[in-house]
Amino acid sequence: MTPYSYTITLAAREMMALTSALAHYMTECERELAEGMEVPFWAHREAIKDIHSKLFDQINTPCGTYTKDELDAMVWGAYEAR
Repeated sequence: MTPYSYTITLAAREMMALTSALAHYMTECERELAEGMEVPFWAHREAIKDIHSKLFDQINTPCGTYTKDELDAMVWGAYEAR
């Protein structure tokens, strides 16, 4: 496998569209796999899992760079403090 490295900046609406598209295709892959069609859906499902995990490795915000877990903790901490 040849690794590629890109740095891209996504607006919130673009990130929502990308994660929605990945979730939709993941659903399609799962459906095809359930029906016995393994190629190429197994490989695509695994690639989507890898892409999704990399999307949230580091998220740059105006307040700094955080991981998804750090942002979730901040959001839920603020929510629970209400």
